[in-house]
Amino acid sequence: MGQTKFIVPEYPRLSARAIGTVFMTGLEQVPWPCSVQVVDGVMTVERNCSDSGRLLICLEIPEYGELVLSTATLPERETPYHLPLELVRGTVNRLNNQLFLWSEGGLKIPQPFSEQNGELCDQLAALIFGDRSGEWLNDVFELLDAAVAQIFELSKLFADFVIELRIQHDGSVKSAIGFILNGLLDQSEASLPSWINCISLSVTDVAVNYSSHEFDWTAIESNINQYGGETRLIALGPMIDFARRDLPAWLNNDDTFDLQRQTAANLARGYARHLLSKNQLAYVAAGLNGISQRSRSFPQQLQITVDMLEAIENVRTDVNTLVSFDQPWGERLAWSVGGSHAMHIADTLLRHGLHISSFGLEVNLDYWPHGSLARDPLHWVDLIDHWSQFGLPLFVILSAPMLDVATRPSQEVQSGAFPNTEEDDESDDFESLLKRRGIRRSMSSAQLYNYLEAIIRVLISKPIVNGILWRQWQDDPDLRFIGSGLVNQHGELKPIGRLLEQVGNVVQSKGNV
Repeated sequence: MGQTKFIVPEYPRLSARAIGTVFMTGLEQVPWPCSVQVVDGVMTVERNCSDSGRLLICLEIPEYGELVLSTATLPERETPYHLPLELVRGTVNRLNNQLFLWSEGGLKIPQPFSEQNGELCDQLAALIFGDRSGEWLNDVFELLDAAVAQIFELSKLFADFVIELRIQHDGSVKSAIGFILNGLLDQSEASLPSWINCISLSVTDVAVNYSSHEFDWTAIESNINQYGGETRLIALGPMIDFARRDLPAWLNNDDTFDLQRQTAANLARGYARHLLSKNQLAYVAAGLNGISQRSRSFPQQLQITVDMLEAIENVRTDVNTLVSFDQPWGERLAWSVGGSHAMHIADTLLRHGLHISSFGLEVNLDYWPHGSLARDPLHWVDLIDHWSQFGLPLFVILSAPMLDVATRPSQEVQSGAFPNTEEDDESDDFESLLKRRGIRRSMSSAQLYNYLEAIIRVLISKPIVNGILWRQWQDDPDLRFIGSGLVNQHGELKPIGRLLEQVGNVVQSKGNV
């Protein structure tokens, strides 16, 4: 058994809530299942192997809310490490390493930024070797906040630099900006705004003949024609989302797993026969994260996915296909017994010889524990760079709850944002209601907007990222992702919707899919 120990001083940000997010990763950045205990101010992180690793924890950063921060790679030793100091050291190290790499790649660093970065390094040295009395701990956290702010600033500099280079070289920035539509839009919204150049049409309620296992393709074609256009990419799917607690209605009536495999393959086969065009994409499966769901074990999820991909390829080999993975950083592995990292699953699918055109990375921010914890832009850069090793285009599927913290629970329920369930109690306060619905509430709406503005800018700058899809257009009673629509119940763009509108308008002015 491997053990790494840390001194955890009493400090408001090092709360039980924060300690509850602690996990460790190895050199491949795959989380280890860990047990965490804090006794007399010393935290012991135990795992089933003895190896060097990084500790990650979600801490409050005043400007951006709670973010996952990490130490540098630490060897095991008997003497405990000082947790706040190691988090600062790890954050400054990541900042400096990325600064060096991007500078070597041609990024021009403004003089004020370089001077501030030098000051950070000097302050870190003073904290490591100086007197640890008085305001020393406050100074550590102030330096941590400053380093995180520098990471955001550096990432914006990099993104703007690369976007400008792409425009100069290619004459455009080609990205798909859109959302997943889980049903039909209201008649008043049927005409989508021009900044949306991609839409993914869910097939969860598609009509199926259960005796023949065939689908009503007339209805599907009608739905696609309603939202299609010469410049709009249409994705059909996700055909099946394994992250949902239950299978889609079109599979629920099949009594056996073999029948479900047959029905799923027929859906994929029918798509390849009926709906192929240059602006269409088969979004085959979503929610593959290596963990069994209540509806199906993970081997069964994988088998259905393989069946659907093979069914498409048997009809046409030129159909563009997409498979997406929930929790692409693999956080849930740290609290699970068994399971595989999403990258290992993707590698398995490709080694199987399946025709996959692109991978999707699903990041459901602030929906914890069934989503992903927020991370700084450099963690996103690492994520995209790691996935780019497969050589396939990437789509990033995002969601996040943008709620008014001042709104009373009763008003939220009446508006439909928080539909009543049997578990709800009239005495629940707003925070209890959020927790019950799986919303961690680690960011205010303003913090979330500032955060996503930086992250989306970085994503657009990466050529391997072919598109960004928001998980849903309108707030609806989807209990997994309450409050994550781009528009509210009245059809008005929320702040996050206005942010994507700005991005979409820039993409439209610089290029198109």
